Amino acid sequence: QVKFFVDGVTIQNYPGEAVWLDGSLPVSGFSRNGSGDYQARWTHEFDHSGSFTKGESGDGYFAFVGEHNKMAAWPAQVFLGGRQLRQVESNPGPGEFARDYGRDLVILGEDPAGREVRASSKEQALFIGGSNNTIQGIGIRRYASGLTSLGTIYMMNGGHTGRDVVI
Repeated sequence: QVKFFVDGVTIQNYPGEAVWLDGSLPVSGFSRNGSGDYQARWTHEFDHSGSFTKGESGDGYFAFVGEHNKMAAWPAQVFLGGRQLRQVESNPGPGEFARDYGRDLVILGEDPAGREVRASSKEQALFIGGSNNTIQGIGIRRYASGLTSLGTIYMMNGGHTGRDVVI
């Protein structure tokens, strides 16, 4: 996470260079379990509060997303061969993953052999204070930003500019 509280700073790419802030890490060591899914150890856990206060369940959260979208409060993300998988509570199928927080596992519904698996390991890319700062010409990907983080990029105070930023 880049965090700063100054005025008039510009964060940008070097001309002609592609810059990505990536909130994920590779996951390896998958083995097939008895259900036919593929699991690996993964300990990263993100706040899944349903309110703006960390650790609070916030029953009002479902007013935002509806009770049929209960995984929306869980910001973990997994990517298989560059493709984002959909999070489910359990028993993932092709194109899906589940997290078993009790056993520190990520579970895939398809064989990851020969493809890179990445999972979110960070919640926020940039936290910017001060005033009149500029972010431009960069990309930001694969962060697990929950409600309490207030976004992958958080710009407080005022006068900040975001230009040519891909999130």
